[in-house]
Amino acid sequence: MRTYLLLILLGLQSLSSKANNIQLNNLATTFNSTSGVVTVDFDLSWENSWRTTAINNWDAAWVFFKYNDGGIWYHLDLTGFDITLPSGFTYSVPADKKGVFIYRDASNLGVGNVSLTGCKVGVQPQLGSFDLKAFALEMVYVPVGGFYVGDGATTGSYKDGQSSNPYYVFGGGQYVTLGTNSGLLNTGAGVQLQPHNNYPTGFYPYYTMKYELSTGALRDFLNCLTAAQQTWAFQNIGYNYSDSINKPAGTSVFPLTLQGQPNKPYPFKNFICIQNPGNLAQNQPAIFACNANGNGIFNEVDDGESIAIGGFTLHIYFMYLAFSALRPMTDLEFEKAARGPLYPQPGQYAWGNGNLIRSGNISLSNQYKQSESIAGGNLNGNIDTLFKRPLRNGIFATNNSSRVSAGASYYGIMELSGNLLEIVYNTSDSSITTYQGNHGNGSIPFTTIPTYPYYPFQGYPWSINERTFKVDNSNVDWTIREFITRGGGFCYDGNEMNVNNGKISFFRQAPSTNPNQIFGYLNSYGNSISDAYRSKTFYGIRGARTAE
Repeated sequence: MRTYLLLILLGLQSLSSKANNIQLNNLATTFNSTSGVVTVDFDLSWENSWRTTAINNWDAAWVFFKYNDGGIWYHLDLTGFDITLPSGFTYSVPADKKGVFIYRDASNLGVGNVSLTGCKVGVQPQLGSFDLKAFALEMVYVPVGGFYVGDGATTGSYKDGQSSNPYYVFGGGQYVTLGTNSGLLNTGAGVQLQPHNNYPTGFYPYYTMKYELSTGALRDFLNCLTAAQQTWAFQNIGYNYSDSINKPAGTSVFPLTLQGQPNKPYPFKNFICIQNPGNLAQNQPAIFACNANGNGIFNEVDDGESIAIGGFTLHIYFMYLAFSALRPMTDLEFEKAARGPLYPQPGQYAWGNGNLIRSGNISLSNQYKQSESIAGGNLNGNIDTLFKRPLRNGIFATNNSSRVSAGASYYGIMELSGNLLEIVYNTSDSSITTYQGNHGNGSIPFTTIPTYPYYPFQGYPWSINERTFKVDNSNVDWTIREFITRGGGFCYDGNEMNVNNGKISFFRQAPSTNPNQIFGYLNSYGNSISDAYRSKTFYGIRGARTAE
């Protein structure tokens, strides 16, 4: 007979984003028999932290917890109170209590590494004895204020009416109207639309991940899924992905060759593989691992845990945001995150100008390690035969780097231009009239076709239209596409890393219960594209959360 206690958490494990060495250590739990409060206790540290009053901007750790009951990992909500942090730090708990933002307080200005010991976070007590996992992601606070979208020069970029001028966003959804008249946001959709009042235009504050999700963080997420969820995540959707978790140890979760073309290799594969096979019929999930060096010894220091993760299905993108209680950025939020409140420069990149800094020494040191580094440069794009894979998150940022040489955005967000494409919510789609910026709730909806709280057309969260590296520009009809991509990646020519551009569209097909029929692929002219072209469309995972 099972003995029920008040949230006695066993098998404690802390898991971080593996980006910029965020660490969550010494995990423990405490039960106060007098107050009845259960806290999760831990130490927290990360590198290159900051807080500035000049633009009211800081970075933060998004910390959340999972507990295992009967083989299923459930989200552990907070109390919203009962939080203790060292001097110099403060916190914010959102109303849904799905996690906590921890960051420097107003007395703790400056830049540098931070280390917090003795953190305590109150959690909702559960009856039972459970395993516990704690997760930490580095985030950046983007403050309230107006900003411009479009650069006034790039073909197809957002603009004010029929002019070529950038459009100024000065409020929430009720202050932004899509259309072609002066004073309206002309997105190229050709229709007049009014976003929902709560639509995330970027004017009000929000948090977004400082880096694209790392390989190690996605591995940790996959190891929290049931066998059925893992099988769904790797369904074959046009790519030659493995459609089964019952594969031999060492099998990559990304294909080595194009579908139907065994002699034509993909230009890139990620570094996650099966460590222990799973079995759907026996409800046994697989165990995943990192193996970048290919030696068959898993999760070593040079197995790529800190490399930005690409080469996955869109199922995984939406599942991860639900799991971590985040949501996608909107394309307006992306432009603000990249440019800040400054007037746009023509053809600018996320680091603030239109210049590409090519590396003088096309070689990497400490490949696949946390210390992976490159001499010079500020982007990872397909120029000068650069690397055919994503690089370590934050690789261009050093103690002596500027915003430009680091490839950082106005607010210090990394790799918005380069490394991998950024999936964002499309303001041109008619769904903006109902979308309110809903966040994931920590659980992964699982039906024949999963549904997600941040997706307006339930059951079909798979509509992507791609833009490349610039902040503006598309040459496509966007009226049926709920999600688009921005920012570009290593697979594109560096000249396309400007914050605007568009070449490939993923569109929503007619409703179907067959997951293999959800995706379609179009280029800018509405024509189908080949597997060879499709194989170059790699996107990363970067979630956001409305600040409260």
